[in-house]
Amino acid sequence: MSGEPGAALDAVAALYDRLSPTFLRCAGPTFQAGLVRRPDGVEDAAWSNRALAERAGVQPGAHILDAGCGVGGPACDIAAAFPDAQVVGLTVSVVQVDLATERARAAGLSERVTFVEGDFHALPFADDTFDVVLYLESSEYSSDLDRLFAEAARVLKPGGAVYVKGALRREGALSPQQQADLAAYDAMWAIQRTPSPSEIAAAMARTGLVVGLPTWLELGSGHFIGSMFELGPDGLKPNAFGQALFRRFVDLPVGFADIRAVCPP
Repeated sequence: MSGEPGAALDAVAALYDRLSPTFLRCAGPTFQAGLVRRPDGVEDAAWSNRALAERAGVQPGAHILDAGCGVGGPACDIAAAFPDAQVVGLTVSVVQVDLATERARAAGLSERVTFVEGDFHALPFADDTFDVVLYLESSEYSSDLDRLFAEAARVLKPGGAVYVKGALRREGALSPQQQADLAAYDAMWAIQRTPSPSEIAAAMARTGLVVGLPTWLELGSGHFIGSMFELGPDGLKPNAFGQALFRRFVDLPVGFADIRAVCPP
């Protein structure tokens, strides 16, 4: 999976500059389609963000990069859950930087949570800076996975971890219907090509990271889909978010998976 990242990310930036205020108003500050359910089965974004951080190996006092941070929901939730953790969020969207910065300020987290605009293929950070690099439904936007994870490995401290949780393509050959649905899905979300877990893992391994086995996850999408609709006098109809991004697919070959890799000591 290769190409010129800058041109591809321009389209991503345009999408999220335009839709982030609507997404925030309708779905809340965590821009993820799949959430880890609480033990009682409820979909709770803050719970999910903490659970994913635990899967990534985040510890109190960790220095964390949230690469593709959205409007700051995960970064703020993780900082609130892990004492003394420092989180830097990076996004290509200037609108998201502003919204995320305000969210951290309102939560009283500005001293530990900051946001910058940038390309995650060319991270504006020194070598050996972070304990954990997170990609929470963001690595799918990469047009060059080798460059993406080479940068992650560069900014990681020895022994640090890269964690990907994504909406990823199912493994194996796809039917014509699946190919058509996936192409429409990618175009809608400004994704060049949704990768599979094995492609993510292989790109991680080529950087020298020690890669664990990918895991398919059973996550809840009720909150995400429900946020696209509202009940009015004429019944249930798509709201502004749904009008922009709700689609019905016949056989979309996408599911949720995660992969964790460690930088050798």
